Amino acid sequence: MDLVRTVHAPISHLFGTAIGFKLMFTESTILIEALGRLNNLGITALPLHDSVLVAVSDAAAAKRVMEDVFGMLFVDDARAKLKVDLGEQYQ
Repeated sequence: MDLVRTVHAPISHLFGTAIGFKLMFTESTILIEALGRLNNLGITALPLHDSVLVAVSDAAAAKRVMEDVFGMLFVDDARAKLKVDLGEQYQ
């Protein structure tokens, strides 16, 4: 545990505070809201950890929805880094 605290010194003060559970809940809240919005838009989306799988043609819309949901849940100065991965065959 000492090695883990050393390697992750900038956040080691958060160990044992249950912040991980809070962050997991926040992540699931974002994902559930995004999936509902995508469904309302007629976009088929499958959840995968902290992301959604959609058709390539729906990638831009899915990114926009994820950004909107993040912005809805957090103050204006919060930032989300979203990455669109179209897979090797579309690169």
